[in-house]
Amino acid sequence: MNIGDDQTRCAAKRLREPASSGGESQEEESENDESEEEEDESGEVVSQTQENENIDQENREFNMALLNVRSINKYIIRENNIIINLIRSHNLHFFFITETWLKPDSEGDEVLSNLLPQNCNFIHEPRPGRRGGGVAIVFSDEFECSKVDLGFTPETFECVAGRARQRNRDSTFLVVAVYRLGEESKTTFSEEFDEFLQKNKENYIVVAGDFNI
Repeated sequence: MNIGDDQTRCAAKRLREPASSGGESQEEESENDESEEEEDESGEVVSQTQENENIDQENREFNMALLNVRSINKYIIRENNIIINLIRSHNLHFFFITETWLKPDSEGDEVLSNLLPQNCNFIHEPRPGRRGGGVAIVFSDEFECSKVDLGFTPETFECVAGRARQRNRDSTFLVVAVYRLGEESKTTFSEEFDEFLQKNKENYIVVAGDFNI
């Protein structure tokens, strides 16, 4: 994934006109024009180079993955921790999880903490009131990621969103994990998800999930 403006390639050409043979004064005028042109173009090149450097600094490729676990608790009893292996082997910066089946209490935090590499943090949203569901976003400690208030309570999907920023950088982006309840209306889901996007605007948004469409 590229974070930042679209890749831009700026180039400047210096156009040099051959000196005319119309006399000394004309040669001097031509040389003066060329000198002014070089100064102007030199300034332009510096400006464009700086712009390219800024763009390159903003462009970053992040490794991301999504997994529907259908109960994350079952990974606790496995000797071979698939989640840790997946994160490490693919050097994931963000890992989206759906159907965590975690309870809305501190136990869910403990389960996630025990299942993840030490260099990872997480935000998650359990399903309230009944079994199943739940979404989580795991992120590398190269990033800061604060949980975002959705601004409303959706009825057709479960969601957790975080405003993320790579450490030592200013630009932020939104990361969103979604689990759509399969029995709910697709039209209503579309309307609700659009409402979510309108309430949580960001220049760059990453959405991953199980949409059951």
